[in-house]
Amino acid sequence: MEKKISSFNLDLSDLPQIGENRDFTITGDKGSEFELKITDRVGYYYNFNTNTFQATQTNLEASLGLNSYKGSVVFPPRTADDYYNITLYAKPGTIHANYKEVRFLDDTIDINSSTGSNSLIMKKIIYQYNDLTLTISPFSLSGNVEVASVTSDTIVVPRGGSRTKTKFEIKCSVSTATKSYQLIRQPESNDIFSYVEPVVGSAPITLPGEDIYPATVNGVSNTATANVSGSAVSSSTTVVMEEDVSASVAVGDKVTGFPLLSHNTIPTVTNVSTATLTISENVTISAGATLTFTKQRNKRWPLNNFVHLAGEGTYIRDGSAVTTIAKYIDSLTLNEGTQQEEKIKKNQEEAINAAGNKPTYTNGVITALAGNIIVSDPQLLVFAGNTLKLGGYGKGELLRVYGYDATITDLDATLTEITTTTTSAVTNSTSVPVASRNGIISDDVSGFEPSICSGIGIDASVADPTVATGAGAVSGAGTIVLSAAQTLEKGRTLTFTGTGQEVIITGYIEINKAGTANQTLRFDVDRFLSIT
Repeated sequence: MEKKISSFNLDLSDLPQIGENRDFTITGDKGSEFELKITDRVGYYYNFNTNTFQATQTNLEASLGLNSYKGSVVFPPRTADDYYNITLYAKPGTIHANYKEVRFLDDTIDINSSTGSNSLIMKKIIYQYNDLTLTISPFSLSGNVEVASVTSDTIVVPRGGSRTKTKFEIKCSVSTATKSYQLIRQPESNDIFSYVEPVVGSAPITLPGEDIYPATVNGVSNTATANVSGSAVSSSTTVVMEEDVSASVAVGDKVTGFPLLSHNTIPTVTNVSTATLTISENVTISAGATLTFTKQRNKRWPLNNFVHLAGEGTYIRDGSAVTTIAKYIDSLTLNEGTQQEEKIKKNQEEAINAAGNKPTYTNGVITALAGNIIVSDPQLLVFAGNTLKLGGYGKGELLRVYGYDATITDLDATLTEITTTTTSAVTNSTSVPVASRNGIISDDVSGFEPSICSGIGIDASVADPTVATGAGAVSGAGTIVLSAAQTLEKGRTLTFTGTGQEVIITGYIEINKAGTANQTLRFDVDRFLSIT
């Protein structure tokens, strides 16, 4: 009667760059005989006696004692990514447990998750990767806050591994001499924005029941009007307008404002050249007629990648426009405003759809997936071909988008104090000439608190004076006016707080589990910094 190997237990997770010693257990019927062979990327064999890899072929031949065999493998440090092919042979008279196959979503076999074997051979694989680098950096998602002279910090961590609580420090500064930062509040872990950058496909996909020519969008008109020139249009696709309409009319706009023949569909614009339009079919329009152009907007769009990282509520930024991913519901309300009011759901589509595409796997990890998304706000046709920032804020999105499970604590942002010197003496006056006004904000700058002045000789008997006028939109040497009169010597150093041209952000990060690639953890300074 054949003996059976029931299981082969070995940690098949990614190995760190420094290597690792891993135990294994083979279980089954007593006396089951096997051969275990391990080879690395270059084809060297693991020697179970010397615990090293060698060019000469070698393996482990043994049998199960009391229903199991236990051993260990010493995986060495590597300077480049590696992998190890592991083969467990059942010798004649021994078989493996019944084969239970597991497949990835691309229909390839997941050999590490599959169990048993339908032959005498069972195969597994372990990948070994160089350590990853998590870069921590400030950035402005909107681009409205200057982020120049960036100093980032880096944390090195094994792929899929952890890192104990570690302090980090990052900096950024303004690039314009007349600008300055002020803190709105202290940074939080929810200010971290994680994103990928898919590209929108060439054309939208109209949803069932969708109005792709809405009259208004979020309360704003979606139409434009213009007058035809003094010449009538007679059965032609060319329409000449009274003036250049290229700024308000676009390809894809629906055109109305003239009678249609019974066989006509509502035409759309196919080309715009200053005042001359080409539309999709022959029309007849009176001279001077007022035409209405309604822009096409769609909610469902194809993406070339990263659909597996999208989710309902995921944040999308397209240049300055912001929207989210949302499911689509087309409903009809009956008896609206009465006790019998009823909403009937006519059509519903999920927010994300792979559209029949299969994901691309690299070493067992999904690295690409194209598909369709639905956005909460319908987008113009110019959305096509754009590169988006798709992701979200906070620890949860850091894990979902980048695969890093991290805890960020003790965050603190500090503005670097601004210092300058007096260029001449001041006697009981609020006007103080200084060598530089860069970064100083005065009280007449709308929406910003004025800089606070201190230094040797400053009379702070009541409170340090603030800057009343003379700063904020200027740079270089000049005269600032303080809120209280001062007597100062020439060459005195003055310090200005509450504003600054550099911000330093510190904190601690603990990585509970790293992802599978180098990534950047970005603090969106838009959320806690203002700039003049």
